[in-house]
Amino acid sequence: MTSDLISIKILRSILYQDNARWNHPVNYYPYNSIYFIRGGDGHIRVGDTQWDLLPGYAYLIPANTMFSCWCDRFIDKLYVDVNVEILPGYDVFSPLDTPRQIELGLPEIEAILSANDSSSLKSMLYLKGSVTTAISLFLDEGHMVPDREMLQFQDLLLTIEKNLSAKLTVAEIARIHNYNPTVLSRRFKRVFSCSLKQYIERLLLDRIKQELLVTDKSIKEIAAQYQFCDPYYLSNFFKKYVTYSPKQYRKVSRPMGS
Repeated sequence: MTSDLISIKILRSILYQDNARWNHPVNYYPYNSIYFIRGGDGHIRVGDTQWDLLPGYAYLIPANTMFSCWCDRFIDKLYVDVNVEILPGYDVFSPLDTPRQIELGLPEIEAILSANDSSSLKSMLYLKGSVTTAISLFLDEGHMVPDREMLQFQDLLLTIEKNLSAKLTVAEIARIHNYNPTVLSRRFKRVFSCSLKQYIERLLLDRIKQELLVTDKSIKEIAAQYQFCDPYYLSNFFKKYVTYSPKQYRKVSRPMGS
């Protein structure tokens, strides 16, 4: 596998400084979050395990991890929301369910925060390079490399990503790639441990969550973008998997210095 197969998409990077108002009991995001800590006494918790956010360290919170975060007095950090895909729609951190930490040192953290504060091309490339380096350090050697069978689905997964919508069906994907739908579904489930229909719906759900959290598009606009008949059908689909309606999810989950 070559590095050309790896896609790193930075959804946003925001410098955040606050006092003990930074207190969020429930967070559940469809993307990976990396915290670069410059100062403060912050904490994150997943289940019964707590991590203290130490200055000079970076912390990865994998996508779809339920966690809480807070500080005792103040927090000073850069948070970066990012997707890291080896295969289209397949995030390298998806098998993880707990945060990870690495020590970068305060000089490197300062350099990253300075790059984020600049609009120059050089700074933007430095920031992306620093995020890429951090991502590599969060991974174990040889960690989560797709096997040959997964790589054989690369073109099919790219088709899903390019055509992702409420109208996309297993039959349509099978037709495009000259498969019998039943044979394709059976083979896909053996390799990915979920049905092709479940994979499409999970990816569609994550894309809708991202639209709700990182854009200001209306529910109507998102419904049209992903070819739902109307916002009502989008809401019904969303509530099959999430406790909240799309509007409620945006209100409750949208990061405010997360």
